[in-house]
Amino acid sequence: MVQYWDDVTTVLLTLAMKIGPLDKDGLDLEFTVGDTHNIHDVKGWEIPKKFKHSMDDARREIHERYKTNVGETLRKIFDNYLNINKKMALIILTDGLWKGAASSDDVENLIAGFITNLNERLKKWESRWFSIQFVSFGEDEEALKRLDKLDNDMPIE
Repeated sequence: MVQYWDDVTTVLLTLAMKIGPLDKDGLDLEFTVGDTHNIHDVKGWEIPKKFKHSMDDARREIHERYKTNVGETLRKIFDNYLNINKKMALIILTDGLWKGAASSDDVENLIAGFITNLNERLKKWESRWFSIQFVSFGEDEEALKRLDKLDNDMPIE
């Protein structure tokens, strides 16, 4: 993601400013490079300043050889979500190169399990109760196939 960091930051700030007013509790920003730069409940005009600062700080700590474990971060987000009862949109900015994953289908299995669990807890399939959107950066063929599979071939019953 290092080579796309400026683009990622621009997209993040643009999306955050568009959706920020819709979330009365504030926006959260979670990184797969650890918890140090995560921020929560950011509202209003604080969004661009705090998000940009957090992105700049995180950029100084990552490098090309960093192996991202998206599954670990998603697991924390999913576990936390099961303790709250409100709609949520999770937007993941990624290059799809999740080299820290134990297997190539870790994220797929984690998402499928979460959605199944959520359905059992809610006892309904309400439209958009929890949505996940991937914003892709880069053109790695394997990564794009992985993201396409998440978009079109999820094993959810």
